[in-house]
Amino acid sequence: MSRELVPLRVPSGWAVIFNIFVEIPDRADLAAQEIDSFLTEDILSIEQLRLAGPHWETDPEGTLIDLSWSDSGSIDGEYVLTVVPTGWDGPTATLRDDDQELIRTAIELVFTEVRAGRTTAELTVSLQQLTQQWNVHAAAAQHTPPRRHE
Repeated sequence: MSRELVPLRVPSGWAVIFNIFVEIPDRADLAAQEIDSFLTEDILSIEQLRLAGPHWETDPEGTLIDLSWSDSGSIDGEYVLTVVPTGWDGPTATLRDDDQELIRTAIELVFTEVRAGRTTAELTVSLQQLTQQWNVHAAAAQHTPPRRHE
């Protein structure tokens, strides 16, 4: 039951607390044990760091990125990406989708947006725009006529 982790470009200033965000080309092909292991409430946690003297530590006022699977233990669920800018007490930005590549792209977008100082509201808009663009691209790809081979 070994699967490759989804490749993420995590910039400096962030710590991966835990990660079982693995590549799943087709959820229907997962064994029962894999479903229980990889489609769970605790998939990925990344926290923003701060420099405290000569050492790095998690920043209690920093951003937290949490990835879970809704409908834990079922292939019919979806990923839930939650971005919490200032600990769990503040407002959150959330993206729900079953497309693993969209979620990976969204996580990397969050790093960029946080570095740019975006607010939770601005981050929410960015995630919505990403999802809309992703869906338009996916729909266009489905309706592209096949190439003619000559």
